[in-house]
Amino acid sequence: MASLDKTLPGIRLVSDPKFVVSDAWRRHIQGSDSPTPATFIVSGTGTIEWQHLPGDGGDWPTYAELTAALSI
Repeated sequence: MASLDKTLPGIRLVSDPKFVVSDAWRRHIQGSDSPTPATFIVSGTGTIEWQHLPGDGGDWPTYAELTAALSI
């Protein structure tokens, strides 16, 4: 899993180019070269605090949904 730390202070974006997490969370369609889109906010203790999955109103959350979830 790759980390992209050049974002907002205290927020880390991660990607999953080898589908390790995508496979574990069953978000990767086998045989596909990309996972099913999903966005998670995970606490420092590893608890999923918020998630946006396909069917929750589109593939990706809106900026307003993310800022509300992050309480920015």
